[in-house]
Amino acid sequence: MRVNANHDLTKEHKDEKGRVLRQERSSSNISRSFYLPGADASKISATYDGGILKLTLPKQAPEAEDSHHIDIN
Repeated sequence: MRVNANHDLTKEHKDEKGRVLRQERSSSNISRSFYLPGADASKISATYDGGILKLTLPKQAPEAEDSHHIDIN
């Protein structure tokens, strides 16, 4: 699984007449990769609210065990 984020920020400070006194711009890119062998990739979801990223990674259902069982007497 890979999480990518881009953050662009622009700030302007103006005087009383509306002239720009200072203008700042910044940009950043972040990328993280994770190995999650037990997660069901088809059911992964994400939400972003108030600066918090919430990832929901449901586990895969366990595979049915082999039904071939032979008792030895």
